[in-house]
Amino acid sequence: MHLLSRHIASPLPGFPVAVGANADSISIDPTNQFLYVRNGSAGTVIGFELNAATGELTPMPGSPFAVGKSADFFATF
Repeated sequence: MHLLSRHIASPLPGFPVAVGANADSISIDPTNQFLYVRNGSAGTVIGFELNAATGELTPMPGSPFAVGKSADFFATF
């Protein structure tokens, strides 16, 4: 996964990050503290702690999390 800073046209430090071959959904929680990526074919969600000021992602302990292959979507509240 590649993310670009909204202020510069170059990749952010620490990118790209590995999220799996078939990542198909992304969600950021309402507090801008966590970013989640769903890898549908593997039945997992990869979690990252998100530094909202810098865009830096830190893998969550225990990630990826098994969610099953039948989930069609996910959301954060």
